[in-house]
Order: sequence, then structure tokens, then C-alpha cells
Amino acid sequence: MSTPKTHFERVSLKIVKKRIAGFKAANRRLRALSASPIRELHGSTGQNLTALKLAISAIAREIEKISSDLAGQLSESAELATRISDSLRRMAYPPRQKLSELGHPFTLTEEGNTVGQSHGQ
Repeated sequence: MSTPKTHFERVSLKIVKKRIAGFKAANRRLRALSASPIRELHGSTGQNLTALKLAISAIAREIEKISSDLAGQLSESAELATRISDSLRRMAYPPRQKLSELGHPFTLTEEGNTVGQSHGQ
């Protein structure tokens, strides 16, 4: 893009630059908050749930030789551990579309960067 020539173009470019800077600052603050307890909970609890699921699945394979009913119950418990882990992951890392619907700063920052790029930033 060529250098802005009119006063309006210069002022508009300054406004866009300020908004981009604001979006980037909001994004940094959000990323700091994103390392929140829910992500920490997902990390530690998710690993423990995975270990639990693997242990239950191994026991279920051995129990199958003795009782298919008990093995089925253990398999259901392993699936419950998987569902809990999946729920934690969804809370810790919400889908981008949902973030966009909420006007999430990260999504706004991406939009700001797009605007900036179209204005030579």
C-alpha cells in the first residue's frame, strides 16, 4: 500500500494501528489467563485419567477370562474416564467458533491482524 496522502487516511491508519495494538495487548492478557487453573487441571487430571483408563482396560482384558459381565462394567468405567477427560479438554480449550461468538479477544486480534495486513502493517 502506498503512503497515506490525505489527513483522513493518516488519521484512519493511526486508529487502525491503535486498535491492532489494543487487540494484541488483549491477546497477551488473555493468553496469560488461559494458563488458568482449568488448563492446569486438564493437564494433571487428564494424565491421571488416561493412566486410570489404561489400567482399567488392562484389568478388563484379564477379567474377561473369568466374567464377561465384570469386564463390561470395567469397560464402562474406562469410557467414563475418557468422557471426563474429554469434558475437561473442551473446557480448557474451547472451539474457536465459540470464541468468535463471544467476541473473544484472541479472535478479535486475528481480525485486527488481517485489517493491519490489508493496510500494510
